[in-house]
Amino acid sequence: MRTDAGKGVLMRRTVLLGVSILGIVALTGSAASASGVIDFSTRTSAVCAEFTDAVGLYEGNSVTMLGVVVGTVERIESSGDSVVVTMDVDDSVRLPADVGAVTLSSSIVTDRHVEFTEPYREGPELDRTNCIPLDRTRTPLGISDTLDAVTELASDLLGPADATGAREDILGDTLRSVDGSLRGSGAQLNAALKQLAELVGEPADRDTTVRRLIDNLDGLIDTFAVSWPDVAKLLDNLKAGMITLSEFTQAFGGAVLLTVDFIPPLVRTIAKYDDKVYALADQLIPVVDVALGRIGDIKDILEQVPTVSDNLTTMYDSDLQSGRLIYHPPRFEIDTNSPNEICALLNTYSPTCSANQQRGDVIDVGLVQLILGSAGWR
Repeated sequence: MRTDAGKGVLMRRTVLLGVSILGIVALTGSAASASGVIDFSTRTSAVCAEFTDAVGLYEGNSVTMLGVVVGTVERIESSGDSVVVTMDVDDSVRLPADVGAVTLSSSIVTDRHVEFTEPYREGPELDRTNCIPLDRTRTPLGISDTLDAVTELASDLLGPADATGAREDILGDTLRSVDGSLRGSGAQLNAALKQLAELVGEPADRDTTVRRLIDNLDGLIDTFAVSWPDVAKLLDNLKAGMITLSEFTQAFGGAVLLTVDFIPPLVRTIAKYDDKVYALADQLIPVVDVALGRIGDIKDILEQVPTVSDNLTTMYDSDLQSGRLIYHPPRFEIDTNSPNEICALLNTYSPTCSANQQRGDVIDVGLVQLILGSAGWR
């Protein structure tokens, strides 16, 4: 058994130990507050996004990714036709470079929050110094926009009003027409719905197929959205092609009508002159056959026509209104061993020969001058 003195010593030791622990905790907290070294808060950085509007979104609202809060809205600023929302987002949250942002609300009476569209998987990350552009953000329609759309739809269904404000009963006539068309077909519709139910089967069994169909449809819609400029150009070209085809069919229809009017006289004319036409054709066929055999020669002749035409043009003097013809009389050459004697003889008729000739030289004499000189022409 412990004595009273021992119990007192043990109690004193326990009190001293408790006071020491409290002192250490207090000193640690003071040092942490003074130096700021111990910081259990999460590091964040700013991410901004452009929205068409910020209805229902306020500073301090949450920012989520897949339903998990990853930050808060810090600032909302107007920028021309859009709104820039600046958010504090946890640095540990990695965002893809093409991430989008939408504003959502769980009900029509609660504030909206910002939701990033997709988490990071691979590839480049978002540069947080640049805002998410307007084409990658979406905001839901407000109740006023929805009511305006419903009003416009109702006006379109009711049809335009006349000067007195009365409208044609287009919707009523349509419903009455549908009612008249379906009257008496209840049994057939019931049988068709039963067959459709048997074809679909248990909805739970078709869940995977329906999900896959929705995913494929979503991929197809995304492909159309990305490639919409090419699709729009294709539709424009298709529209232009259909307009051209329509114009061609109209012209072709007119040509057919003219042909209908033209064929009977042509038939009568052929029946009247068929013997002469056939005889002429018998004469033309051999000529055509020969011409086809000479198609290369004909081609060569036609290729020479432009050159010949140009030459004929240069041979005509428009100022003198006469042809440009230059006549060069013929000349002949005599090879002789006695050039000086031959030149002296030729010069008696036409002084065209040089008397200073060497043995073996060729003498060039004008033939016409020589003949005319021998006849006495000087």
